[in-house]
Amino acid sequence: MKKCLIFGATGWLGKATIAKIIDDYPQNELTLISSKSKKIEYKSKFYEVGSFDDFLNIKNNTFDYFYCYAFLTGNNIENKGKEYFLNETNKIIDATSVFLSQNTIKKGILSSSGAVYWEKTKKENLYSNQKKKQEIEFLKSFENNQSIYHIARIFSVIARDYNVDFNYAFNSFISQAKKNKKIVITSKKKVERSYLILENMIDYFQKSKKSKIYDASSFDIDLIELAEIISEIFDCNIEYPKSYNNSSQKDIYRSKDKSFQDNFKEKKGLKQEILRVINQTKEHPVKVIN
Repeated sequence: MKKCLIFGATGWLGKATIAKIIDDYPQNELTLISSKSKKIEYKSKFYEVGSFDDFLNIKNNTFDYFYCYAFLTGNNIENKGKEYFLNETNKIIDATSVFLSQNTIKKGILSSSGAVYWEKTKKENLYSNQKKKQEIEFLKSFENNQSIYHIARIFSVIARDYNVDFNYAFNSFISQAKKNKKIVITSKKKVERSYLILENMIDYFQKSKKSKIYDASSFDIDLIELAEIISEIFDCNIEYPKSYNNSSQKDIYRSKDKSFQDNFKEKKGLKQEILRVINQTKEHPVKVIN
């Protein structure tokens, strides 16, 4: 039996990872941590989720796998203020360092962000700076312990148990298609993104025997192309400004590092992958019980 701890278990990535590990890596014994004590229900079974304080009190344990997903989304800066965001993200970063110093971790992965590349550019902000700090501290802990680490820089995600209330393109397109039978794209300039199929990253991490820092990107896509795939699944229309395809301006948030992407050539089967994610979420949702 392998021991696996997920920090940030009730977020989108956490829930999707729980389902993946239970289904595909049943030899993993799960320890789940969130900000508060909760329960997870999946396929009629219940799993306890420990609190942030519980996380700090874990000592002298050995974990084969550590998934570090805990962080705040960037919209918290606007919604709750810079001071709140800074304090809360520093607590997460510091708590992770304490946990890693008090326990033996054989292999760990940090879900970082493509935003770290904004350093010393016009896009640099508090979110990108804190994600970079999180990377530095995570790397320092693992190098000190001489353990295997992955730092996966994520740009955009396709994963099960998506929250349609989140204003991410993938989530929003599914929500619009289901509710309105129409997907509306308001951007007047072309939007290009690198997307991670989350299950690719989990498999890659579970099987890897070397430390790596990489852009976790399975494929690159224009948002119109993504909308077209989702519109085919739900049999709905797409609306977007006439200027979109002819615009000389582009909104690009895309990986330049293809070392991870080269391992996964999923784009040809992207419709089937998205349909599978939709069906997984519908048939066996991961439910958080407060």
